[in-house]
Parts: sequence; C-alpha cells; structure tokens
Amino acid sequence: MPWQRMAPHTRTLRQQPTVAIGSGGAIYLNAFAMTNYFKGVQVVALLYDPAAHRLGIQAVARNETKVFRLNFSNKTASTGVISARSVVKHLGLKYDKATLVFDGKWDQKTRILEVDLQKYEEKPRG
Repeated sequence: MPWQRMAPHTRTLRQQPTVAIGSGGAIYLNAFAMTNYFKGVQVVALLYDPAAHRLGIQAVARNETKVFRLNFSNKTASTGVISARSVVKHLGLKYDKATLVFDGKWDQKTRILEVDLQKYEEKPRG
C-alpha cells in the first residue's frame, strides 16, 4: 500500500454566523457573528418563536429587563458565550451527548440573529 502524506489539522473560519449549544447549556456565537453583529455588546435578549421553533439573539441596552450577559469565551477572545441553561432546557434541546451547531441568519431590519432550532449538526465532544 502506498504511503499517504498527512496534513496538519487546520480550522476553517466560517464566513457566516454560527450558533452552538455546548455542555452545560451554554450558547456560543462564532467569531463571524461577534465581529459583524455583536462587537462591543455586553447584554442580549433571547427571543423565541414557538410557531417556527426559532431562537433569536438581539443586542439590547444594559438597563433592559430579561437580558443575558454576553461574555467572551475563555478559549478564544473572538467567540461569545451566553450562559442560558434554563432557556436551552425550556426549548427542549438535547445537548448532553454532543454540541449542537446551527447556522444563523442575520435579519438587518430587526437586528436579530435568527436560528432555526430544527436544523442542526451534532458534533461529538472530545
């Protein structure tokens, strides 16, 4: 059998907003979403459309009620994280065995990052 040359693993930066739900029910925003839509944002509102089973993430003022803090991930300063375990449980998402990755869609008119909760990719942890 001929030898195959192996290449080092490299990460591909997505050129669209991505939302992931990881262990503990944390909601992660990728670097594209943070750079283009949430740069400098400290708090967000999490919105739910039960008819379409969609999650919305919208930057809001600090003094508003029912808000969630948007922190930077410990691993990379470019990824945002929202601690929202209760919301994730309410949505009925099963995140205990794999990270759920969703493509996001930015609505410029409402300034909401929309996520279809029915369409996701499961990425095993480890």
